Amino acid sequence: MTPEMGSVEAHKVIPLSVTLDHRAAIGGEAARFLRAVLDDLVLAS
Repeated sequence: MTPEMGSVEAHKVIPLSVTLDHRAAIGGEAARFLRAVLDDLVLAS
């Protein structure tokens, strides 16, 4: 349940996190990957 403009609504929630070795990838690449995952999840719902 999440607050929404003075009321409470139910939403599907999936906790996501990204762990990476900074020697192999930079934060920007991780952020773009996580954004792509989130966009695909939105399309799938």
